[in-house]
Amino acid sequence: MNEVWRTKISRSLRKEDGMRRVRDLRPILRAAADLPGRYRIYPAEDPRVITSLQKVIRGLNAYHGDKSYPGNERVWGDIWRGDMPEEFFDLAAYHHADPEVADYFFVTFRDHIPVRSLWVVRFFGRTLTVGAIFSTSEHRRGINRLDDVWRLMGFDPDDVRHAGNGTSERLG
Repeated sequence: MNEVWRTKISRSLRKEDGMRRVRDLRPILRAAADLPGRYRIYPAEDPRVITSLQKVIRGLNAYHGDKSYPGNERVWGDIWRGDMPEEFFDLAAYHHADPEVADYFFVTFRDHIPVRSLWVVRFFGRTLTVGAIFSTSEHRRGINRLDDVWRLMGFDPDDVRHAGNGTSERLG
């Protein structure tokens, strides 16, 4: 991440709209308790990040053949905060746009369940995100975390957590 900061981010802050970009960053910076004088960004707290993630998931979904073009009211996304059961990775297809930029796993469900597809997307080899596309906007309502997705699909989130011990190994 330091390389991205020194190159792309630093360069973008020197552009004509650099001060606007700094003002946009300031509200989402949090002091790092373990690194005095340093700050962290928590992307899940910025609705623009979540909206961008939803667009990425919708775009990948269309790229892989689903021409239903769901609106954001049917798409949920978040920063990774849990485990995926090994069965997900056994069923999921692995792809990448450019492995240094984004790689991802996804599985599509065709059995008329509330979740149409489930996605794990990793950006820049480190930032893990998770998302889902729902059959209807009604199914999407009330989904705030991955545990909510599991419940909607009929799984106990505690069982999924115990089954997902291999998540980090599967993502390299």
